[in-house]
Amino acid sequence: MKKTLIALLLVALLTVIIAPAALAAGSAEVSVSSATVLPGDEVTLVVSIANNPGFGSGKFVVEYDTSVLTLTDITAGELLPIATVNLKQNLINTMSTKNVTANGVLFTVTFKVAADAANGEYPVNVVVKNLNSADKGNAAVATTVVAGKVTVHAHVWSWVTDTEATC
Repeated sequence: MKKTLIALLLVALLTVIIAPAALAAGSAEVSVSSATVLPGDEVTLVVSIANNPGFGSGKFVVEYDTSVLTLTDITAGELLPIATVNLKQNLINTMSTKNVTANGVLFTVTFKVAADAANGEYPVNVVVKNLNSADKGNAAVATTVVAGKVTVHAHVWSWVTDTEATC
């Protein structure tokens, strides 16, 4: 009885230790870069994937602050040779019969920053929908997303009067 209990506890302990590592190993990380700009600038952010277990199809929706940023372009990257873009819906779709297993650039997004944008940080996020493996019967691919941001830094100019040297 004691040996059985010890064996069960050992199995439970190993499950707790090994299972999260196995799940993390199969989870892709989609991340959005960040940039600092001036009001009125154009800015391009890179959306990339790391720890890619392989995907054949997916839909990526870009979310951002529309009061400050205007989406002007979405361009497929090296990992999405077959992709369709819909700027009105802020999305890019991809589909293939073969898995993409490399890490790298999925796509880029370009924004025009409002000329009257206030100083601040404006998040840019990507919602990953239906990321599926072509090699595993369209099984869903687990993903985590790391949002980026556009930091607007408006320069405020002012005149400084001359002051006498004190030493």
